[in-house]
Amino acid sequence: MPDLEDPKDEWEVEEVRDELKIKDTMHYLVKWAGWPSEYSSYEPAAHLANAPDAIAAFERKLKRKRKDDNPPTKKKTRRA
Repeated sequence: MPDLEDPKDEWEVEEVRDELKIKDTMHYLVKWAGWPSEYSSYEPAAHLANAPDAIAAFERKLKRKRKDDNPPTKKKTRRA
């Protein structure tokens, strides 16, 4: 775990795990590099300007999950 006696202005994002809209602002659940999961926190998207790859990876996973949860249905054709 990082040393709390040496505060930084910026922390490294390991992974984005969820999203939540709070008061019309998108927040992402961030797993911080070097920290256990219990220290994950929801951060406004504006605070993650230096982590576009982590957000893009999360969005791809979310899109894939939604696609897997809702597979396209075949249209039934009516025979005469």
